Amino acid sequence: MRVAYGRVSSTKQVDLGALERQEQSLLAEAQADLVLLDVGSGKTTARPNYQRLLALIEQGSVEQVLVADQDRLNRNLAADLQLWELCSTNGTRITDLHGREIEFRTADGELLSTMVSALNQHRSKAYGQKTKRGLEESRKAGMPAVSSVPFGICKVFNGHQLVALAVDPATRHLAQQRVEKFLEIGSINGTVNWINQNHPPDCKVEVSGLRRWLIHPNLTGRRCWGRDAKTDAFRFVAAEPTFEALISDTQAERVSALVARRRTTKALAGRKARSFTGLCRCADCGTASVYKPNRNGRHYLKCGNAKCKCAHKYIREELVQVAISLALPVAAEAAVKILVRPEQDSPRVKALLSEIDKIESLGISGLEDAIAQKKKEVAELRAKKASGTAEALALALTHPKIWIQPEDWLNRYLFSIIDCIHIKYQDSSRDARVCSIRFRPEIECSTFEWVDVTAEKQNGFYAFMLMAQQWAVDAKFKGWSWDDLEEGYLPAMRQQLASLNEFLEEGCLWPEINALADQSRGFLHGRLSQLSKLEPRLNQLWSELTA
Repeated sequence: MRVAYGRVSSTKQVDLGALERQEQSLLAEAQADLVLLDVGSGKTTARPNYQRLLALIEQGSVEQVLVADQDRLNRNLAADLQLWELCSTNGTRITDLHGREIEFRTADGELLSTMVSALNQHRSKAYGQKTKRGLEESRKAGMPAVSSVPFGICKVFNGHQLVALAVDPATRHLAQQRVEKFLEIGSINGTVNWINQNHPPDCKVEVSGLRRWLIHPNLTGRRCWGRDAKTDAFRFVAAEPTFEALISDTQAERVSALVARRRTTKALAGRKARSFTGLCRCADCGTASVYKPNRNGRHYLKCGNAKCKCAHKYIREELVQVAISLALPVAAEAAVKILVRPEQDSPRVKALLSEIDKIESLGISGLEDAIAQKKKEVAELRAKKASGTAEALALALTHPKIWIQPEDWLNRYLFSIIDCIHIKYQDSSRDARVCSIRFRPEIECSTFEWVDVTAEKQNGFYAFMLMAQQWAVDAKFKGWSWDDLEEGYLPAMRQQLASLNEFLEEGCLWPEINALADQSRGFLHGRLSQLSKLEPRLNQLWSELTA
C-alpha cells in the first residue's frame, strides 16, 4: 500500500487552501492508495491521521509513505527517530515530492536525515520564541497581541499592525443570541442543538467549543492571553474592559456559574441537585465529593475517587452547613456588589469606556493618571445597585431561613458565590472538617484556609469556624432549624465561648479571634431575639432574591 500524508499547522492555513494544494500535489506525483491529512502542530504526534499512519506501518501493510517535505511528518527529532525505527522494522520507505528518499538505513543517510530533522525542530522552536517575544513587546505597548479571537469579536488593523479588538458587527446578534439562549435553556448540549438548527452553516459549533467560548473574557471587552488547554483559564485577564463588550459583566458571571454547575452536576441524570452537589472536593485528591445517605436517612459526603485513601471516609452534611453559614456573612458585602450589578452598562459607562479606548490607542505616555481616573469612575458607576435587592441578599446571608429553602435552589444560590469547598476527611465522620472555602473570583473575598493554629498569619475567622464545627458535633446539631438552634447548638456555643475567652486571655491565639467569636455569637444568638423584627421584612424581600 502507498500512503500519502499531508499536514498543516492551523485551520487558518486550511481556509487559505494550503492543505488542499498539498493534497493535489501529492496526488499528482503518485497514485496513492490512501491519502491521510491532518491539521495540527508538527511538534506533537497527537494527530489522529498520523497515529493511523503509524498503526498501518506497524501492521506491515505500508510499502511507501509520500510527503510534500520531511517537516510535514514532524518538527520533532525524537518523533522522527521513532518513526524511522518503525519504518525500518516493517520495510517502509519514505519519499518527498523532490524525489528524495528520507533514508535512514545507512549511516550516512541516517546522519543526513537526522540533521534535517534537527534543523526543522530548531526552526520551529526559534520561530516560536521569536513570536513569543514579539507578542510580549506588543502587549507591553498596550496592543492586543493575540493569534485568534472568539466568535463575535474581530481584529482591528492599522496597516499590518493589530491595534485593537472590537465587536464584529456581522456576527454580533448571532453571538448575543448564543448567550441568551444558553441562559434560557441552561444546557450546553441543548444550546448547541439550537445553534446548529437556527444559525447559518458556517456558525455551527460543538459542545466543547461552545463551553470554551461562553467563558472567554473577550466577550466582556477584556484583553486576555495564555490560555491553559486543560483548565481553559487564562494566565492574564485585564481587570477592566478595554473595548466594547459583547455581553455585560452580570451576564458573563451568570454564564460562568452555570457552566461550572453543569460540569459538576451532569451525572445527576435528571435528579435534583442537593445543597452541596458539585461544590465540595476532597482536600487530598481534589475529586468532587458525592452524597451518601445512611440507613437512618442522614446524609453524609464522601470522596468520589475510589482510589483515594479517603474513599471510605465521610463528613456529616451539617458540618459543611455550619462552616458555610459562618463564612457567608463575611462575603456578603463583596457579593452584593456583584450579584445586584445592573444588567447593562449605563450610557455614561459606555461613553467612558470609549474615551479610555481612544486615549490608550494614542500610545502617548503621561496619560496614565487620566486613564486610571476614568477606570475608577467606571468601577464606581458599575457598583451602584438597587437597595431593595441588596437588603434582601444581606438578610439572606445572615439568616438561617436560607437553609430551609429547596435544596436545588440553595445549590444554585451557593454556586453563584462559592467556587470550591475543600474537605479534610478523617477516620471518624465526627472529626472530618471543612478545611477551606474559596469564593468565586468575582466575589473578591479572601479564601478561608486552615494553616497552623500557631502560625502568625493564621486566618482567625477560619480558626473560629473550625471550633464552631466542633461545637456542632458536641451539640448534635442537625441543621438550621430554630428549635435545634435554641435547644442544642446555642447552649453548647455559650458554654464553649466561656472557655474560649479564658484560652484567649492566656495569649495562645491572637486577640482578633475574640472579636470574631463575639461577632459569630451575635450572628447566631442575636437572630433568635430579632426574629420577630426580621421575619416580616425578609418575607417581603424574599421574592426579589428568589426571582
